[in-house]
Amino acid sequence: MQVRNWAVEFDSLYVVTGPIFDSIIPTIGPHRVAVPKAYYKVLLQRRKGSWQGIGFILPNSNTKVEFKEYAVSIDKVEEITGLDFFWGLEDKVEVSIEKNRLIFK
Repeated sequence: MQVRNWAVEFDSLYVVTGPIFDSIIPTIGPHRVAVPKAYYKVLLQRRKGSWQGIGFILPNSNTKVEFKEYAVSIDKVEEITGLDFFWGLEDKVEVSIEKNRLIFK
């Protein structure tokens, strides 16, 4: 719900979400659907000409913990997933936004 609120609030919001699997991937059901241990979400927002980014590592389980507790830097998500997010940005901007773990205000 928070991401939807930010989408309305900011000039631009880019969201990338995907699974994080263990080396041993459990499956469920007769079709053996893979079950990730967690999900990542990385967000890049622009407001008034300024860029900010944040990452989240969210466990694939029921939890009552507030989403802010799962905030990490985008660099951390890249380290865990092996993916390079927002590589098309100017290097100086990319390095700056990917190292922080600031919650958007």
